[in-house]
Amino acid sequence: FAVLVQVGALAGLSSVMLLLMFGQTRVFYTMSRDGLIPGIFSTVHKTFKTPWINTLIVGFFVSLAAGFMPLDALSNLTNVGSLVAFAIVCVTVIYLRMAQPNLVRPFRTPLFPVVPILGALMCGYLTWDLLKDPEARPLFSISFTTAQFFGVEGAQQVFQQPPLELVVLLGQLVQQRLEIGFDGDARLFKGLAPA
Repeated sequence: FAVLVQVGALAGLSSVMLLLMFGQTRVFYTMSRDGLIPGIFSTVHKTFKTPWINTLIVGFFVSLAAGFMPLDALSNLTNVGSLVAFAIVCVTVIYLRMAQPNLVRPFRTPLFPVVPILGALMCGYLTWDLLKDPEARPLFSISFTTAQFFGVEGAQQVFQQPPLELVVLLGQLVQQRLEIGFDGDARLFKGLAPA
């Protein structure tokens, strides 16, 4: 029976990783088409009509993660990323309903605002629960710092810098977060680790 559970877990993780990988290529494609990242990411293959450069880049990083990260850390990182994305979607539903009430919507969220608020709270709780694991915190912290870097600086301004300076600046921010930020994390998560 244990072998069956292991095969099921492997099949589940593989399908989720493929789904996230192909979804990420389309996100890069759209961001590039909108001018937020360099135009090379919106290059479409002439025969297959897919963003092939994105697929190569994302596939390379996914293969590195799959080859060098422990399975627990990889699954935690994937889960945290998905939960944060779902929480952002829930909050965005509320924002759009308030900011643009007359927008044409083919689908309206039932029981608004209860459903999006509960969705964001549940995703936040599950993310919090995953971050009790000390091994998951550095991965989340690096991801959060990267997102914060692009959000604060503005993607269009960031990508006007030479690539080397961009990498150095991002590396400095991640290093600073790793050196300074975990004291706060330790206080925040103290006593929350499962026994």
